[in-house]
Amino acid sequence: MKQVLKVHTVDIVVSGQSTRGDWEKQMVVFKLEDEKRLAVTFFGSDLVAITKTLQPNQLCEVVYNVESREYNGKWYTDVKGTRIMPLMQGTMQFNPTTDENA
Repeated sequence: MKQVLKVHTVDIVVSGQSTRGDWEKQMVVFKLEDEKRLAVTFFGSDLVAITKTLQPNQLCEVVYNVESREYNGKWYTDVKGTRIMPLMQGTMQFNPTTDENA
């Protein structure tokens, strides 16, 4: 899914090490038009380098996937960001748009 969203908060970078090497991720919380929030997690150093520069109320074009999985009879849902592009301040009004083909 692709949307233009407004940054609410940017969490700290979380990093670690696995058998495949070092990893890092960062969660960004976006404001939706109806004042609800959407927390999106971005994995990988390329995406985290971009998310580190974000400021509250900044508009971004975000591409993300929503995935659910079952574990021990309970369901867990993740929102994983696959692309983020900060937009220049003042160039657009906040009006979330959705493109189902992203």
